[in-house]
Amino acid sequence: MFKLIGKLIKWSIYVSVGCTILLVGLGMSIDTPVDTNKVTKNEVKVETVSQEEIALKNEEKRKGFHCLSAWNGSHRGVVKFTKKQLRDPKSFEHDKTLVWPVDVNGNHQLVMQYRAKNGFGGMTSGVVKAEFSNDTCSAIVKSID
Repeated sequence: MFKLIGKLIKWSIYVSVGCTILLVGLGMSIDTPVDTNKVTKNEVKVETVSQEEIALKNEEKRKGFHCLSAWNGSHRGVVKFTKKQLRDPKSFEHDKTLVWPVDVNGNHQLVMQYRAKNGFGGMTSGVVKAEFSNDTCSAIVKSID
């Protein structure tokens, strides 16, 4: 008896959510505004890029942020290498990553702090020092503490 009631409640929720999604989708398709800036097949749209935008992109590349994760600021290659060295890779937690601007050789210095479980099950912190290329974003790990 209770299983039947539970199933009825579950399916009524599924149906109501489905109807809501359907109605919202229909409402969005009806009131869609017309974009007058769309490009037809024969037209070519040329966007001008200001000198300020170019300077900002060059500054971001000089700082090395283009090689780091937008989510948490870590370098994916360094994280992958570090996880391979850990006893329990699933326990890896990224704390922070510090990056120095590009040097004369085209490389960035990187220091990453992380936490992971040790052999006794407790969380310990560690530091990884690495260097990565400004062009290819490939990293070389110097040390893991």
